[in-house]
Amino acid sequence: MLKQRILAAAVLIPAFLAAMFLLDGPAFAAVMGAVVLLASWEWTRLAAIPIPVSQAVYIATMALAMWLLWVSPARIDLWHWLLIAALLWWSLVLLWIVRHRSDGGPGLPSLLKLNAGYLVLLPAWVALVSLHTERGPYWLLFLLVVVWVADSGAYFVGKAWGRRKLAPGISPGKSIEGVYGGMLASVIPALGFGWALGFRASELLALVLLTVLCAAFSVVGDLFESLLKRQANMKDSSHLIPGHGGVLDRIDSVTAAAPWFVMGLSWIAGGGT
Repeated sequence: MLKQRILAAAVLIPAFLAAMFLLDGPAFAAVMGAVVLLASWEWTRLAAIPIPVSQAVYIATMALAMWLLWVSPARIDLWHWLLIAALLWWSLVLLWIVRHRSDGGPGLPSLLKLNAGYLVLLPAWVALVSLHTERGPYWLLFLLVVVWVADSGAYFVGKAWGRRKLAPGISPGKSIEGVYGGMLASVIPALGFGWALGFRASELLALVLLTVLCAAFSVVGDLFESLLKRQANMKDSSHLIPGHGGVLDRIDSVTAAAPWFVMGLSWIAGGGT
């Protein structure tokens, strides 16, 4: 298992970095679109849709939606409102998790889960593509580093000092102390990145606060996928990535953090207006 994990990471990480730094906007959007389509197939499994034809229809509608979002003359406005919808969605998910953290809540209907897939995957695609095309690959890399550092910080702090369960009915292994550790760890790349770009104190503070917010919502994304897997009696979303599970298992945190990051950057750049 460890060998598989190392080999998969040794292939996928350089491939993604190459795509991020070498591809232009349309090509990168297409690559991210392919990732979303794989995640869409996994989503149908989480929603208990086993029929191949139904899965194919869902994947096709996701592909059509991404194409329309890319070619639309009103693309900027559509992306903006889709990201706002994502912020509202993830806020509702947070409230649900807080309310049902002990028992996971009642099982969600398959139709609701399928529709939720559009609110999770499409805004994530928009956020990553817009971040890459409008701000450049280094900002995208920064977001991914923040999510990874937050996840790693949460793991190590939780292992060392975790006492209080965060959501025992959803993901028993996570602790409140671990989440705080992850949020605190996320400040480190924010300070380093802001210093490298020569940010003023006010800009650096805004970036740190945004980073901590994104770290917090990365946990929400992780917990939401854990909730769906728990309801579907699945350990992993699939076995597409040897040793790592599925695509959703790798991007669940990013799907929630990315919309907040992109909208937060826009707010900071606009002076809070």
